[in-house]
Amino acid sequence: MTPAATHDSQALPELLDITQGGQPLYADSAYRSAATARRCMDHRLIHRVMHKVQRHRPLTAAQKHSDHRWARTRARVEHVFARIDLFRKGRLLRCTGLARTTVVIGLINFAHNLRRLAAMHRQALAQASG
Repeated sequence: MTPAATHDSQALPELLDITQGGQPLYADSAYRSAATARRCMDHRLIHRVMHKVQRHRPLTAAQKHSDHRWARTRARVEHVFARIDLFRKGRLLRCTGLARTTVVIGLINFAHNLRRLAAMHRQALAQASG
């Protein structure tokens, strides 16, 4: 958890789990940099950061293809955040202090997990009865 003034990409070194060698790092193009690629190599992570599109330099066909493959995996994670945002009806989270914000986000995640658990139980009951 970082203050709002800190860009997400600045927290990447703290988020990298050095015990996850051989696992891919999927990230948005905002995380693409030589430093990120170097960190992935240092921690034996597979670099799967989306390519940046630059003015007058469109992506190559190979870059588009790899971004499309990686986007499918990233979409599964992004859909979780979209469901949480939908449940919260797009309301902003307004808390004073990082500790309080951490607790509130934890409760929001807990509520989301309870909803998912209830949905999985309903699905299992429907499959068992039908």
